[in-house]
Amino acid sequence: MFDAAQKQKPKLIALQIPEGLKPRGNDLQNEIEQKTGAQTILFIDPIFGACMLADETAKALGADLLVHFGHNRFYKENIATVYIPVRYTITEHELDQITKKIQTIIAKEKFSSIGLVAVIQTIHHLPNIQQRLAKHKITAVIGKENGFMENGQILGCNYSTAKLIANQVDAIFYIGDGRFHPVGLVIDTNKPVYTINPFTFETKAISNERDQFYKKRLGLIAKSQDAKHFGILVSTEKGQWGIQKALLAKKKIEQSKKTAIILVGGLLKPEYITGIKIDCLVNTACPRIATDDSNNYGVPVLSIYELEFALGNKPLEEFRLENTL
Repeated sequence: MFDAAQKQKPKLIALQIPEGLKPRGNDLQNEIEQKTGAQTILFIDPIFGACMLADETAKALGADLLVHFGHNRFYKENIATVYIPVRYTITEHELDQITKKIQTIIAKEKFSSIGLVAVIQTIHHLPNIQQRLAKHKITAVIGKENGFMENGQILGCNYSTAKLIANQVDAIFYIGDGRFHPVGLVIDTNKPVYTINPFTFETKAISNERDQFYKKRLGLIAKSQDAKHFGILVSTEKGQWGIQKALLAKKKIEQSKKTAIILVGGLLKPEYITGIKIDCLVNTACPRIATDDSNNYGVPVLSIYELEFALGNKPLEEFRLENTL
């Protein structure tokens, strides 16, 4: 980072840090100012991915350089930007335990080959796990990615590295915590998915959640068929920009003799739409809003794809769950 700062010779550096690093915000600012001689500003908005890069705002504030902690590059930025991904340290002992957990599942399920995926925090450990499994004659495949992502990396809105290897493997193992990404894997690849927490070694099979999720989405679509007033969510985050989709959705809703209003914001939260007359929301921003946070809104939250079925433009028999993401 400091090499980039010396090359850029910035006078004002903007910092973006995830929630978990905010307790270190003061130390980071002091260290950067001392080593670069530049002034710094710290964005306090929450960030959940590099799709929420504050490049436009940093530029408007006169910053010469943006330092984004926690994630790697997602799209071409409009200001000189340094990415400092947060990487979790996993010890040799922990890697041994992860390998043993995978071996146990493979032996029980009789898998001949598996895929390995992770998010940015643990992605760098996948080659090591792959090598350990190879010593036990187990084929583990890591999908290659030619874009901004790393090999084997998945995002909540992009599972392409997993889809690339889905036809080559019997199951996919996600090295990380949480359920949002594993559920997305099941939906997008239709493969058995297992999660292994690299610190607690808790192992879960996620595959049965596909049917539950399918029923839930069909239920929301059915409920939305009676809606008369639609709100369409649009994020001002550049990496989630969906205004053209929203305008098209509004046109289709109005053609169905219903009303629609486009709701625009940076961080989209349920309390921000309180008082607005709507029976259903359509999401053009992060897919997590429709798939993971929908229960918080009090009305059905649909994806753009699901809207077509709610309006009756497509028969429910043609609904495909993977298109929801």
